[in-house]
Amino acid sequence: MNMWDIIYTFTTWVASIHERLLRINDAGGWYFDDKQLHFIAFGIFGMLLIFVLYPLFKILAKRDHTMVITWLYVFTVIIVLAFAIEIGQWY
Repeated sequence: MNMWDIIYTFTTWVASIHERLLRINDAGGWYFDDKQLHFIAFGIFGMLLIFVLYPLFKILAKRDHTMVITWLYVFTVIIVLAFAIEIGQWY
């Protein structure tokens, strides 16, 4: 499996999640636009990452700066995911 296959698989997976969220939004009678849904989805995803990674990094680091490490990691993942979604939408 080459890099193109990995990128294509990930992009297809993200696009299917995006379409599913749009269908849930439409079926639920909510009136969020695409950008608002991105904001909500990224917020939920970011919070889930915080709840999972904070205890993990706390165990690994055994220091008082674990929230900074967690925040930096989540921020990085969110930025990468945002670029992946935008590239997928462009494609």
